[in-house]
Amino acid sequence: MGHAYVVGEGCEEALVLGVCSSADDGLMDSLMSLHG
Repeated sequence: MGHAYVVGEGCEEALVLGVCSSADDGLMDSLMSLHG
């Protein structure tokens, strides 16, 4: 699934919170292995 993060005109800074959820106990390890 694609994602997009946009900010309104005039905004110079943003805080982004990403949340993932799964019934798979190994989700965190799988995600961490993708990004080193």
